[in-house]
Amino acid sequence: MVVSLLIAGAFVWLFHRGGLPLLPPAGTMAMLQPWAIPAYALLTLLAVFFRVHRWLALLRPIAPDVSGRRVIGIGLVGIAAIMFAPLRMGEAARPYLFGRDGKVSFFQALGAAGAERVVDGLLLTSVSAVAMALSTPIAPLPNHLGTMPLPVSIIPRAIYLACAVFACAFLALAVFYGARGFARRVTDGLLRPISPGLASFVTATLERLADGLMVLGSPGNRWRFFSETLSCWACQFLSQWVLMRGCGIQGSFAEACVSLGVLGLGVIVPAGPGLFGAFQIGTYSGLALFFPLPILVSSGAAMVFVSYAVQLVSMALSLALGLWLLARPSPAGGRPRGLS
Repeated sequence: MVVSLLIAGAFVWLFHRGGLPLLPPAGTMAMLQPWAIPAYALLTLLAVFFRVHRWLALLRPIAPDVSGRRVIGIGLVGIAAIMFAPLRMGEAARPYLFGRDGKVSFFQALGAAGAERVVDGLLLTSVSAVAMALSTPIAPLPNHLGTMPLPVSIIPRAIYLACAVFACAFLALAVFYGARGFARRVTDGLLRPISPGLASFVTATLERLADGLMVLGSPGNRWRFFSETLSCWACQFLSQWVLMRGCGIQGSFAEACVSLGVLGLGVIVPAGPGLFGAFQIGTYSGLALFFPLPILVSSGAAMVFVSYAVQLVSMALSLALGLWLLARPSPAGGRPRGLS
């Protein structure tokens, strides 16, 4: 917590020195279209629903009798923990809570979460890379963000590189899932000369993550998982575009997709509670690809503020609803395991 608060303080100092406002200038919010916040909030909540509900398809191949209410409750608590817990420590919340139930082990849930992250990363970066190719960034791209020494010019390469990394990760998981013996031999043969311990660790880790792709073995679960994943990201891309337009930024849908991709890459790194700082930097960086500084510090600042505030509120609601679902008595009576 101390480290995360120091990071948050560093971000406040960075924004103060960098000339980008954490709060929108006076009068900027008055230009916000009245439909923008409700539309953005509704699409955000729909994305949360699809993001959580797909865990039913992800876990049913592992534990066919897992409680749907329990899965939704843990999913809501888990995504809120990712937002609020410092240094992304909330990533362990879902595997921990599922492990306490006994029907899904900690490592099975961790593998499912890891596979989910790879699929999400591949989809986000792929759409962002295609959208980047269809967009026209400002030229030349600045070598700074505001007055911060953060080179905006490297962002397009970072998007393409991230897309390649996630594609390789998904391919590795797919091979470990479909041809485990072959994948184990190849990985062990490549890494054992370097370090036997490293070879064992990487092989075991990839096997656990590949177990998270058990959803691929069932056509019904496979359809549900990927359709809900696509629906989740469609809502998020559309919400980014809706808010951009509602704030008076005349950006295309492709530019909104790129900006969301940059935000997604920006919040991967450990940050302070609420992803504070990383969220704002990621949003500003995505907008800086297409819009000059005067727009960033006016309409862009309004978009940064509204999107962050709505995300905080939606995650607080998710946490409250998730805890309520988990606290309800089980059908057999009594309280579910893992809650006091």
